[in-house]
Amino acid sequence: MLQSFLLAALNHVTPHNQLVNNQHNMAAKRQRSSNMTDAERCVLADLTHKYKNVIENKKTDSCSSKAKELAWTRLADEFSVTSTSAVQRDSSQLKHVRT
Repeated sequence: MLQSFLLAALNHVTPHNQLVNNQHNMAAKRQRSSNMTDAERCVLADLTHKYKNVIENKKTDSCSSKAKELAWTRLADEFSVTSTSAVQRDSSQLKHVRT
């Protein structure tokens, strides 16, 4: 009886514990950056059009996947050079905006 009471007490989630856990989970997901401007979206659209054949390839084999990763890396590098924003964006952030 005492054992079950202690286990229940240890597993009890208080609102404070729940808030701390949620903040920890949110921090582990991803870091937010500033929103993209319209100019940045136009640059991204132009660059994705340039790499369209590789990025939108439906194949999922290792060769195609490597080609896609390389294309996104090059796209991110070109985006960093041509973007007027001071915010540096990597390929995973650009992929997230694109989808």
